Amino acid sequence: MKLSELVARRWVPAHFACLGQRLKPFALGHAMSLEAYGVANPESLPDLVLAVLICTLEPGEFGRRANSRLFAWQVRLMSWSINVQLWLTLKGKGIGAVNELVKGEFERFAKYVRHFSECPEFRVIERSTDGGDGLGAPFIQHVRVYLMEKLGHTAEQVERLTYGDALLDYYTSLEIGGHLTLIDDKAADEADSLAAEANSEEHHRATIEAANRMGGLNA
Repeated sequence: MKLSELVARRWVPAHFACLGQRLKPFALGHAMSLEAYGVANPESLPDLVLAVLICTLEPGEFGRRANSRLFAWQVRLMSWSINVQLWLTLKGKGIGAVNELVKGEFERFAKYVRHFSECPEFRVIERSTDGGDGLGAPFIQHVRVYLMEKLGHTAEQVERLTYGDALLDYYTSLEIGGHLTLIDDKAADEADSLAAEANSEEHHRATIEAANRMGGLNA
């Protein structure tokens, strides 16, 4: 995605739903909760249900309410409700329909995360002391601390930033510091044009003919 589109995206509302639940804009706090509960990449339906529940709440709210007995019952009730909805939707349609629907829900959740997590392309100018190389902390924690320490965000502000916005601010700050350069729209278009030209039939034909001439095959 072009840099200008990534910058503009933060001002355009986007709505996503999964398993019949309306999802909040995917924020850094959601990503941290998914990591903490081991469902950043859900592979089973229970994992997906938990991931969806986390993302229907405000960033960090799931963790803050997790020890509440009432909330535990609310989570169980919501999980049961989702499973009932799936069963009613697929009643009498066979295992194939079940698999297709569940697969579609996994894809829907993945699309939701991707939408809010896209970051700009960049080229590294020099080895950055602000980068994550050689650090033991997970990248997401590194971004969180960087935004607080370097950009002055509070912990709550960082938690509520959409993941893509957090990454865009992070990489833009590194660009200002001279550690990398973001690929702007013009450079991206030129790269696409060069790639298309390199993969064209005419280019391949000319390359083969040149190789044949060098090898004396066309003499």
